[in-house]
Amino acid sequence: GTPFSTACGGGPGIFTLPATSGNVAKVKGVFASLSFDITQTLTFDAEARYSEDERTAGEAGFFNQITYKDWVPRFILNYQPTDDTTIYIQASRGILPGATNGLLTTCSEDDFLVAYTSPITGQQSTASECDQFRSQLQGDQFAPSTPSQVLDAAEIGWKQQLMDGRARFNLTAWHYEWKNRPYGLVTSFVRDAEDPAQRDRLPNNFANSLTVQVGGSSKFWGVEFESGMAFTEQWDAQLNVSWQDNKITDLLSRSAIQTNGGFINLKGLKTLRFPGLMWNASTTYTDALNSTW
Repeated sequence: GTPFSTACGGGPGIFTLPATSGNVAKVKGVFASLSFDITQTLTFDAEARYSEDERTAGEAGFFNQITYKDWVPRFILNYQPTDDTTIYIQASRGILPGATNGLLTTCSEDDFLVAYTSPITGQQSTASECDQFRSQLQGDQFAPSTPSQVLDAAEIGWKQQLMDGRARFNLTAWHYEWKNRPYGLVTSFVRDAEDPAQRDRLPNNFANSLTVQVGGSSKFWGVEFESGMAFTEQWDAQLNVSWQDNKITDLLSRSAIQTNGGFINLKGLKTLRFPGLMWNASTTYTDALNSTW
């Protein structure tokens, strides 16, 4: 696939929750786990968490309350034939709240009394603020918030120690599917007064371009190898190698609506800043220079 440029690129970084814009969050949850020894060498673990994440979003004097209710499970099958060997399979689901859309919560449903030139079609229109948003969104994207983000993960791994613990390696293969990841879709619209109390159904003389949060989905997969060895008590070395790939399964271009009023789905393309092959090697020698150093 061909890479594309967007603010939701992957790769190394510090990632936070979507900007709250004054939102207030109240979260409560409960967690439970169960571990069962099928045999002396085979263990099954099951975990689950239920949470309710209540978000109160404020926009232009309006307050909209959204509650995300989600179950988060994880299952692990662990095989340990010896103290030095562990083979496991893990499946899990991760959850993050969606992003709120204050613009869609507070937009006016009233048609304008005076026609304006649509920034999308170039034609005269009296369509309301909300109808202008609807014309630039698809399906359930016209919503006060995006759905919960979901990360379905599967992993299989082998952990091994060798030479009485002097050498070790971990080999892991993994597959992630990230659904409803929020990203900004730029919309253009002619608005009434921002303060609902001052709306008079007369359009402003210029159009605004503002961002609405919508959801996109991607798949990621890869293989990782980590190893280390102590040659002597003072000298050791590490070698780590990973290969990964990804593809977008659903993501609307956020520039298409400003060019021709249509949509371009970037399905099948790749996310930028997500290198295919990474590796690092290091070695360390430690010894005493004298009795005090």
